[in-house]
Amino acid sequence: MTVWSYLWRYRISISVGVVALLATNVLFLGVPYFMGRAVQALRDGQVDGVPMLALWMAVSAVATALTRIVSRVYIFNTARSAEYDLRSDLFRHLLTLDAGYFRKNSTGDVMSRLTNDVQTVRAMWGAGVLNVVNTAFAFATVLFMMMRIDPVLTLWSIAPYPLIYVVGQAFGKRIYKTSQGVQAELGVLSGKIQEDLGGIQLIKTYGIEDVRRQTFVASSLRLLDRNMALTRVRGQLVPVLAALSASGAVILLWIGGHAVLSGRIGLGQLIELGGYVARLVWPTLALGWMLSLLQRGRASWSRLASLFGTKPQIVDGTGEPLPASQEPMAVVIRDLTVAIDGRTLLKDVNLELPPGTITAVVGRTGAGKSTLVDALTRLIDVPAGAIWCDGRDFTTVPMASLRQQIGYAPQEAFLFSTLSLIHI
Repeated sequence: MTVWSYLWRYRISISVGVVALLATNVLFLGVPYFMGRAVQALRDGQVDGVPMLALWMAVSAVATALTRIVSRVYIFNTARSAEYDLRSDLFRHLLTLDAGYFRKNSTGDVMSRLTNDVQTVRAMWGAGVLNVVNTAFAFATVLFMMMRIDPVLTLWSIAPYPLIYVVGQAFGKRIYKTSQGVQAELGVLSGKIQEDLGGIQLIKTYGIEDVRRQTFVASSLRLLDRNMALTRVRGQLVPVLAALSASGAVILLWIGGHAVLSGRIGLGQLIELGGYVARLVWPTLALGWMLSLLQRGRASWSRLASLFGTKPQIVDGTGEPLPASQEPMAVVIRDLTVAIDGRTLLKDVNLELPPGTITAVVGRTGAGKSTLVDALTRLIDVPAGAIWCDGRDFTTVPMASLRQQIGYAPQEAFLFSTLSLIHI
């Protein structure tokens, strides 16, 4: 799966948006074209045709606006639909992961990926794709019209643009690196906030508000430093690209002015060329923002891809499901040993739970009581042959079937936003 796989599902909508973008760029050419002809008509004293040329300019402008709206509606809505699919897939994947993943990764970091990273990827799909396609169409259509008038003057006018590409690539690498740092630090801060909110009673009970406040401030300052580093890179990029794009207009006025004075081109053609060069200013300025958006989107996707690449450590059973029954199960534990992250929590546990009996597991804090219950519900992985239910190896039973036979009340209460009957 790649970052563009989600957009491919909506290729028809994307195609409509791209066609509308092409129409936008073609129709825009009418504005400088008819403007140049109007100026030339005024210079030649042929004022009768100027009102009609002005009308065609207005028609071109209105048609450009309409097709631009259509392109944005289709492309941005497609990005929203792809975002919905991505968020749904991420949530479904999280449901397949075992408790071990959530022990190693804080809730704040997971939430940061599902919110900030997903939104950044959606921005890349929407505004990023739109500006990439629009920039390509703008340069292709404008250069065609400019070459039609004067190829030499066109080449002089676009001379700074290859340098713009080189500068953009250099800044893009820096933006990608700093964006990854911002997203990672944001996940850390989100995790600390979640921990403080979840344990606010303990914080107040032990009077450690100042300690937690200092930790929060330190993490916030680190995130601020990361964001300022990204802002500095982006702040340098836009003025550099603006200066390079403006230099093209200066070259056009200098060399084009001499061409008009020498009679090689007319004044109307110079005005028309100026309109075309002005058309390239925004796509060039947007290039810096677009590169930043694409690089930030890539950085966020790499975090989401690592989440997708995480596989559950507990392998679901492939045997037959347990038969539906109201009768209690017989559970036998034989030499059960559980180790997590290299630390042995249970060792050589042997126990029989006859059907219909009540068993109390008593021990000091940290003895492994909760770990034993988690093993019985397969919330943690257990070795094959260590737990048997009704004569069947625990690990061969599908987890959905197994958990339907178990009632489990965790130590930490959590209420979902639903009816009390469903909780019960």
